[in-house]
Amino acid sequence: MMFSKTKRLQIITSPYCNNNCVFCIDNRLRGKLSLAVLTRDAAGTLKKMRGQMDRVLFTAGEPTLNKKLLELIVLAKKLSYKEIGLISNGRLLADKKFCQKLLSAGLNEISVSIHGDNEKIHEKMTRTRNSFKETSMGIKNLDFFKKKYHFNFFVNFTVTRLNFKNVSTFIRFISRFKVNGIIFNMVIPKGRALANFNEVMPFYSVVSREFKKIFKVLGAKNFSISVLGLPFCLMSGFENFAGNFEKIVTKNPGLKKNLAIKSVFPWGRKIKSLKCKKCAYTEICDGIWFSYIKRRGWKEFKPVNYYG
Repeated sequence: MMFSKTKRLQIITSPYCNNNCVFCIDNRLRGKLSLAVLTRDAAGTLKKMRGQMDRVLFTAGEPTLNKKLLELIVLAKKLSYKEIGLISNGRLLADKKFCQKLLSAGLNEISVSIHGDNEKIHEKMTRTRNSFKETSMGIKNLDFFKKKYHFNFFVNFTVTRLNFKNVSTFIRFISRFKVNGIIFNMVIPKGRALANFNEVMPFYSVVSREFKKIFKVLGAKNFSISVLGLPFCLMSGFENFAGNFEKIVTKNPGLKKNLAIKSVFPWGRKIKSLKCKKCAYTEICDGIWFSYIKRRGWKEFKPVNYYG
């Protein structure tokens, strides 16, 4: 059976998080599932998908809070998953020994979420004291272990109305570390982000202008930069930086094991207008979140008749 090159198995590993992000889309998990159920489902899913996929990502809410995470990484390696990834807020990675244990167990891709280059901005997003200090230390530890272990190291920055003006200085800040790339994720209008829509959701057109201004003067970097979630029509001329959110393969945790594991897009639905059909990017663009259009309409978005 051919491995999927465009999808990744995502394992919901913990219903808890030690941050309290204003934009969180996973807060719905809290208190509804136990770590025991998630761990059981995680192991079962890894075994079920063996040979069908070669990429796995441990995610939601904060995977490092699951004390069985190391065992799950070891299992994934034993089952011959080629890419074993983790997305984390990085706070527990401030413990250098724990950080090394994850890498020794077989973890070979780590994405750390950090949403500003300083305490004030980051903690305005996480609403958690000391989160910037601990996440920064986690990033420093990963930077240190790049000398010893072979792994891909990314940082995730959720772009909101509260921090998009910090993008330029954030890129300079991250340039100090041996990262493979920065992924700027447009905030998804779901969960807390939907409840706090006016506070956290910037206008796409305003954010795209900010990114274009940065990219025009951006010098060569030894890491990649990508912006996920901005429609291609607003990134015309800078399409190489733009992209869609990854399509994932997952299983709703806590449900019966005999239910099919399917490709899903779990954060609501995206739509296109009739004019989008005329756009040069219509085949590669996922569209706009329905919850965004419901509040903002289509005025920002105009079809592009050419590439570049």
